[in-house]
Amino acid sequence: MLRISTHTEAVKTWQEQTRGGFVELTPDQQAAFRQRLEGVDEQVAAQVAGLKEWLDLLRAQAKQYAQ
Repeated sequence: MLRISTHTEAVKTWQEQTRGGFVELTPDQQAAFRQRLEGVDEQVAAQVAGLKEWLDLLRAQAKQYAQ
């Protein structure tokens, strides 16, 4: 079982070594991450009924806000 002090120390280290608890990826890391995820949504949508339609709707809405 994780000791409270160990957990507290881990959280403190994480917060000190990140900006507000968030990790920022370099442009190269972002590109690699996107490449790894490319097509995963389509694979999952093919296995889950109704998900493709929901994703299509979500993408259409996102495009409106991106413009």
